[in-house]
Amino acid sequence: MAETSLKLTKYDQVLVNALMSLVLPIVVRHAEQEMHLDVIHRVLPRVNREHHYILPLADWSEVMLASRSGRGSDWHRAIFEINRALAALTTWRLGLLMDDLRAEKQEK
Repeated sequence: MAETSLKLTKYDQVLVNALMSLVLPIVVRHAEQEMHLDVIHRVLPRVNREHHYILPLADWSEVMLASRSGRGSDWHRAIFEINRALAALTTWRLGLLMDDLRAEKQEK
């Protein structure tokens, strides 16, 4: 059973979606990447760092933003860790949805 007490704020959801839009494309388009980085920069101060799935995303987003000009090893490590944190978050969200589906099935 997935942990249901944690809620994602609108800012958390914007961060998650901007990060997925940034790290998932196989072909990097610089203009789109810069747009996503700007969105991340704007919402980062307002995300819920008490949420244990958002905290690593926020922390690694800061590393990524700090290294965005050089795109060196810190940038690549941040991308790797963001991918890992996104996988954990999406697995949690999948668990919530599966719990909902099971509950619906039992009600019928």
